[in-house]
Amino acid sequence: MLKMNGTNNFIRIDQAVAWRLCMGCGACKYACANEAITLIDIPERGIRPNVDSSKCQRCGNCLGVCPGIELSHQPFNSKTIPELLASWGPVLEVWEGYAADPKIRFEASSGGAATALALFCLEKENFSGVLHIGTKAKAPLQNVPVFSKTREELLACTGSRYSPAAPCAKLNCIQEAKSSCVFIGKPCDVAALSQHIPAVGIAYSKKFYGVFESVGVGYCVVDARNTDIKRVFEIIESAYSQRVDIQMHLQKRIPSIAKTALSIFNELK
Repeated sequence: MLKMNGTNNFIRIDQAVAWRLCMGCGACKYACANEAITLIDIPERGIRPNVDSSKCQRCGNCLGVCPGIELSHQPFNSKTIPELLASWGPVLEVWEGYAADPKIRFEASSGGAATALALFCLEKENFSGVLHIGTKAKAPLQNVPVFSKTREELLACTGSRYSPAAPCAKLNCIQEAKSSCVFIGKPCDVAALSQHIPAVGIAYSKKFYGVFESVGVGYCVVDARNTDIKRVFEIIESAYSQRVDIQMHLQKRIPSIAKTALSIFNELK
């Protein structure tokens, strides 16, 4: 559990911004039931939330999904790749692949793997849509979150976008969807997503499984080493159908787990 000292006293998301903890994912905007948060693109910093004091009820929902305030993971072992540690941090494995469709591979970024996987889910597995980033109309240097439901919509937004992006601002598209969805985003975006919407983990080790099992949702983990694609989608569909129950369970379980972990860290000081 990684949490900045002093953040327990935060009551609004703009305090996280003031501490320079904001990563610009946009999840706080989605989590605010009072519509008190708007996102502003600040050239020197990126996308940041702005709070309307007249609407803010200080409920803390925005802080509850913020990956900049708190992140948790199991300790990394010695099996990380030492040559990459200095520049990239702890890396367990590196995989290489690309889209078999030549059009996707040409138009997309890094071989089009993410686009090809997302398209497979749309066309073959009947997913409701893909939440990702696209170009803002008439402002090509700016990004907007997009919920693509067709091949044409998805391919229109292929390629990497090296400017601020907040895909989590439209998490309501996933929440309101009638079936499973694909989410494509940065690591901080995925962290914010998993803190508010139940997600399925793709594991390559027992250690990753332990993260989910520690809060009682080990059944939401797919072991990619020995699970076929049919079973993967069965687990995803099951987790989606139980998403409300899972969310309620996590809301009850996580605070006690976090409190225990924090007490352990305090003893180590």
